[in-house]
Amino acid sequence: MYTIAPSTSADIGSFKIEVLLTDGSLSSIYAFTITVVNTAPTFSSSLTAQNVTLTNTIAYQLPTFSDPEGNTLTLDTMEKGQSYLPSFVSFDSNSWTYKINPMASNLIGTTTTIEIVLSDSVLKSAFYFTIYVNNSAGSIPNTAPIFASNPED
Repeated sequence: MYTIAPSTSADIGSFKIEVLLTDGSLSSIYAFTITVVNTAPTFSSSLTAQNVTLTNTIAYQLPTFSDPEGNTLTLDTMEKGQSYLPSFVSFDSNSWTYKINPMASNLIGTTTTIEIVLSDSVLKSAFYFTIYVNNSAGSIPNTAPIFASNPED
């Protein structure tokens, strides 16, 4: 009996195996192919949309993530379509937590999509969640500026 136990990304691929069967006088060859696949890394649960009120701060911790083959993973995060996070979002790679703190009134009513890319050095998987910035009483309203006094006085 032979055991095949792929353990690294170098083991990924298709391998033709030939077995020679013989009884001493007659022989035959039995051939088959073993295909070793790599499964993309994934999160343990879905990412969830985040709603935040202007001038408030919320934290969003990512669900656990893993690679089915146990490969070491890297995580990259950015605003979708960009190579960086928006200025009101930061990410702590020690706790896998986003800090979301919108302060600019022009963010009211906007939705920002955050992209997370997990890689096991062979396959990459992209995941997304959205951040919606809303306004509430007590927050900075988006109104035109007014003079507190007449500048000609």
